[in-house]
Formats: sequence, structure tokens, C-alpha cells
Amino acid sequence: MKIDPVAHRGYVLDAASITILVFDVAGKTLSPITSISTSLARMTGLDLDVQAHRLIVGDQRSSSIAIVDVDPSSASVNTVLKVIATGVDGASEVVALDGNVAWVADRAIATSVNVSRVNLTDGTSTNIVTTVGRKSMVVDPSTHTLFISSSKDNSVIAIAQDGTQRSMTLDDSPVSLAISGGKLLVRVSDSIRRFDERTFAVDGSSPVIPGLTAMTSDDTINAVFAASGNVVSILDAGSLIQTGSFPVTAAMSAIAVEPTSHKLFALEVYRVEMRTKIEMYGVSPTVSRVEGADRFEVSAAVSRGQFAAPAPVAYVASGGVFADALSASAAAGAEGGPVLLVQKDRIPDAIATELTRLRPARIVVLGGTATVDPSVETALKAYSGNVSRIGGADRFEVSAAVSQAVFGAARPVAYVAAGATFPDALSGSAAAGKLGGPVLLTAKDSVPASVEAELRRLAPAKIVVLGGPDSVSEAVLGTLTGIQANTTRLTGSDRFEVSSAVCASIWAPNPKVVYVASGLVYPDALSGSATAIANGAPVLLVSTDAIPPSVATELKRLKPTRIVILGGPNSVSPAVEQALQGYIA
Repeated sequence: MKIDPVAHRGYVLDAASITILVFDVAGKTLSPITSISTSLARMTGLDLDVQAHRLIVGDQRSSSIAIVDVDPSSASVNTVLKVIATGVDGASEVVALDGNVAWVADRAIATSVNVSRVNLTDGTSTNIVTTVGRKSMVVDPSTHTLFISSSKDNSVIAIAQDGTQRSMTLDDSPVSLAISGGKLLVRVSDSIRRFDERTFAVDGSSPVIPGLTAMTSDDTINAVFAASGNVVSILDAGSLIQTGSFPVTAAMSAIAVEPTSHKLFALEVYRVEMRTKIEMYGVSPTVSRVEGADRFEVSAAVSRGQFAAPAPVAYVASGGVFADALSASAAAGAEGGPVLLVQKDRIPDAIATELTRLRPARIVVLGGTATVDPSVETALKAYSGNVSRIGGADRFEVSAAVSQAVFGAARPVAYVAAGATFPDALSGSAAAGKLGGPVLLTAKDSVPASVEAELRRLAPAKIVVLGGPDSVSEAVLGTLTGIQANTTRLTGSDRFEVSSAVCASIWAPNPKVVYVASGLVYPDALSGSATAIANGAPVLLVSTDAIPPSVATELKRLKPTRIVILGGPNSVSPAVEQALQGYIA
């Protein structure tokens, strides 16, 4: 089953009539358009060239493929343009399309397989013998690498354009493959695993989904769909954490998503009666949540969903206090690494697992020994050969030291926020990361000497004070203006208005994603800000049970494609999650 998002048509192989069924998928209901007959004896293996509006179909009873014109504006629409001999030994069982090249595999299962790379223009082909039996094939269009899952053993093989091969062996049989966000997804038994295509390193795994029968992905909304029984689960493509589900009428053998309307199409094949049924569902998993049992699991889940291994750096801060991590987010974002939270005297299991996956080149501990014990610093050396600490006599010195370690002089901006409270700095971290500047902490009524010295070293083009006079006094504003005449304040009547003002000062409408976190507690946003920076996205604060009016107004202006909630329902309630759906573009 293939969906054309440009022509708004769906294509399904019908085994009973030996035809290709064509559906109009533009409306709220599926409308049959026609059926296409080919000269193939038994069609199997179907792929779609969206740009050229053509289908490539394999034949189970011959070594050939057919090219079918499906351009609605063409005079030859829904007819076979040509049939090409593929050169494989046996039937052209599986087809994977890569631009003007079709990869075709033969039917061999217990023996080695011939794979043919067929030029669709001149019909020439190049045969490659693999060591695995074929089950599923997929091509990454960005690297032009073909991946084949084996029905002979528990392996996946990768074939580059030049024919070179490499493989990995799994602990279970790989059933089907997909590409999502430049990663290889492999359905293994009742779960989905994500692999780094270059190294074959495991990059994530879904929870067990009993009876898993099919999967597909929609990169425009960063979602993976998994069909099992009468349910389709929605997974976040970054973390493979389940973010939702919806019912379907029966167990589906294949699913596909139309990426412009986010409609999902489910195919049910009645094998005994040789009948095919296709259904359409209006699904839009545009509000998702990254959560865990505690702040440490959330921290690990946020990192796992965004940062690939090996990571250049991981910042580690106390999850029991907020000050050290406030300055870390902008620094971590600038260096392309996460902020992970630990307990004072131990590394939580979830963080240990994430550090094992990340394999960071460096680990930077933030804060003194009163917040992160030396024993934790020692334990971190098991995960990286380069562990260091940025400390100081107080939160202000730590703030200045983090900035000095990461940011060079002549920064475009430096954000300054109160060190006594957390909300304003939480909102400012994503903004600072987007513009390439630090977040520095100040006392309410005076600028600490260490911070003033760092601001003079940075010589930023402007300084932005976050929060009103109750957080950062007019006296401090005056001192900062003496350092940089271009000093302004972003304020509001509460933390939510400040959050909205920071966002409105930088972000244009229609961002790809907006992150939402509780403005009443700090841990979730501490970990999430680095991820927001990596995606060039803002962080907006909400209360547990409501979206404050200022934030609602800002969400209406933004009209984001997606919203990601940081933290569980105790921090941001299901009612708020539901209300956020109304602000999606």
C-alpha cells in the first residue's frame, strides 16, 4: 500500500483480481477511482515514485518489474509504460525504489539472494549476491543505502550504491524495515528498534507491543505508528515512547500515512477469501508527551529522544536544586549535548542507562561537591574518559564559569535572570541557545562580581534582562546598562507572561515544534531546554491544570506543527494536554 501526498491517491495490490486498486484519499472518506491491470502474472512488491507519479511493481512469477504511469494529468494515466527484465534468478518478489533506480530481490529464502539494481530509464541492471534471504527491503533516500531484513537468519544487511555490503545480527528475527529521520527502524517480534545507519548501533527501542503486525512513520510530525490487534499505537520517533493510540476495526497487515494531512490508512487482507479492505483514519499525533516515573527518568527520556550516540558532551547537574542546571542548558545546546540530572550521591539507573547509550566524549559536572558528591564524579568516569567539574563558591560563580568555558567574546546576546528563582531562566535558556549566547544569574539588588567580569569579557551586542523588578531590580538594570548601553528588559505580571514575552521576541509563527513545561516545578524544563535548543524551538510555561492567557495568546500566534509536553500528568495535566491540541496549525 502506497499513498501519494501530491495527487492524493492511494494504491493497493489486490491479490484476488490481480489489479492495483486506486483510491481518492483527499476527502473525509475513501473513494474508489479505478483499478489498474498489468501484464504481470502475480504482482508482488509495490513502490511509488511521488515526484514522477509512477508505480514500480514486481512479479512473483517472472524476473521482471512493471512501470505504471499514475500521473492524473497524463494521457497514459493508469497504464503500464514498460516491463523490464530485472536479471535476478527467480521472481522479482520485493521492490524498493530510489529515484530512477529500483532495487529488486528474488524469491530465494533458504539460500543466498540475488539483488538487482535496475535503471528505470534504460533497463540496465547490476546484480549483487547477498548472504541473506530477503523479507523486507527499504532504501534511505538521503544515503541511497539499501537495507534488507533476512528470513534466513536474524540479520539485516546494508548495500551501498557501489555494491559494498555490511550486516548486523540481531537476537530475534527482523520482520520489517522503515526509515525515519535518517534512522533505520526494525520491527523485531513485538517491538520496534531504531539503529544508527552508519554503525548499526542500537539508538532506541519501543516498549513491547503485543501482536505487533505493521509499522510506518511520519517525519513531519516526528511520529511512528505501530499496528497491533485492533489498536494503532502512536510513538514519538525520537524516544519511541508511546504518546497515544486509537482503535481500528481489525488487525491490519499494513499501514501508511499521508504526511500532509496526517491521515493514516490501514490495510486488512482477508487471506482465506482473498479480499482486501482499506480504511482511513484521521490521526494527528501533534501533541505528545515525554515522561517518566521521576525527574531522572524524564531527563533520560528527553535525552534519548534527541541526542545521538556518541555525544560530544553531556552536562550533569543535581536534580535536587535548580541553580547549576539553569546556566547549563544554553551551554549544552551550544555544544550539542544533553543536560542529565543526578542525585547528590548516586547516578540514577535511568541516567546510567542513558550515559551508556550516549558514550559522551566529555562529561561536565555542574556545581560544587555540596550538590554533586565527588563519588558521583568518580562513578561518571565509567561512561567517559574525560570527566570535569565546573564549580564555584555560589550559583553566580558557577553561572559565570559555565559561560566562560563555552562562549567566546563578542556574543550577539547575553541573557541575565534572577538566580534566586527558576522560571525566568527556564524560558530564557531556549532563546539564548537559539541566538548563541549564555544565561547568567544575578542577585536581585546587585550584579555579582564574577558575573560582571564575565559580561565584560563577553562584550555582548546586547543584554536582555528576564523578569520584572521584583526579580531583578532597577539598580541591577542600571549596572548592566553601564556594561552595555543596549540593555533591555522582558517582563510580565507573572512567570507565564515572561515566558510568552521571551518567545514572542524571537520566534516567528509556524515553528516545527514548541515545548511546554510546568512553570511551577523546574526539573522537566531543565532537561528539556537543551532539546528545545537542538530543535531551534521555544519553551513555554503552563500551570498544572490550565494554559495561562498570555501563553494561550502566544500559542495562537505561533501555530506550531507539534507541541511536546515535558513531564508527566502530575506536572502538566491531561486536561492541558487536550487543550493544547487546539493550538496546532
